[in-house]
Amino acid sequence: MFQKQLSNLFTIIIVLTSFTGCAQSSIKSTEAAKRWDAQYEHCTDIARANTADFPENAWFDSLTLEDKKSVIGYLYNYNQRICTAEETELLRSAIAHDKNTELKSDYEEILTPLDVTFAERLEGIEKSEILKIQAQYSEPFSIRHVLTQLDLYPKR
Repeated sequence: MFQKQLSNLFTIIIVLTSFTGCAQSSIKSTEAAKRWDAQYEHCTDIARANTADFPENAWFDSLTLEDKKSVIGYLYNYNQRICTAEETELLRSAIAHDKNTELKSDYEEILTPLDVTFAERLEGIEKSEILKIQAQYSEPFSIRHVLTQLDLYPKR
């Protein structure tokens, strides 16, 4: 019984994936970029409005000032990327289909995996601990609010 349900689930996933692939390759890269920009703006609006306090976490509290800033920056970008994930994949596919090197260059940072972008900054920091915080704090958030709440906002 379980095997049959699992088989049906895989069939549904394959069918949906093939439909998604067809839809993705039919959009021009310039249109995909516009969609990504619009979604990013939407996610940024969510972040600005989200002033939920950063969760209490003993591991985070034990970090150095610079490591705390790196973790917050990573979480901010991680949550933004979750919010724009569908549009990012559409953009990646459309750029590859159109071979649009100009857009590929313009969106290089967005198309680069976050772990690659943050590799140096997160060296020596336990990723599993960051993901525990992210599970509690999973929406786009106001980085200014968090930095101010934790007294990490740069002083003038």
